[in-house]
Amino acid sequence: MRILGLDLALESTGFCVIDANTCGDVSIKLIGSTQTAKKDSRGRRLRVIFEQMTYLRDTYKPDVISLERPFSKHKTSTQALFSVLGVVQCVFYDFELFQYAVSTLKKSVTGNGWAEKAEVQDVLSKRFPDVVFANDDESDALGVAMTHLKKLEII
Repeated sequence: MRILGLDLALESTGFCVIDANTCGDVSIKLIGSTQTAKKDSRGRRLRVIFEQMTYLRDTYKPDVISLERPFSKHKTSTQALFSVLGVVQCVFYDFELFQYAVSTLKKSVTGNGWAEKAEVQDVLSKRFPDVVFANDDESDALGVAMTHLKKLEII
């Protein structure tokens, strides 16, 4: 099974592609993030994300899309975040999107739903010692992909 894990944000959308088999073996095919420039219009920034998501879909051909459920404490950020979600829904229109709350991701990876981002990254780094995360968007993307595997009882 190939999973595309996503941590959505207008400024930096984290992504990872992992392969997993029913024995629980997991290999990371790609991990990264899409950066957009704050100076650009929202439309231009969404276009950058659209192009990256299209590339990931067409190049890596995932079976499943797993993402962190969008949330924000601020109205403007919420609007931007749901614009990014709309782009993802458009690109992956024929996929079921599995969305997980942040607390579910944290509990799945660390055993503690209130863990700090650094704890999540630490646990993932121990499981995948060759992976270097450029930012916590990347580790969150891997975390949400691993959360989906855990939900399926593969790991």
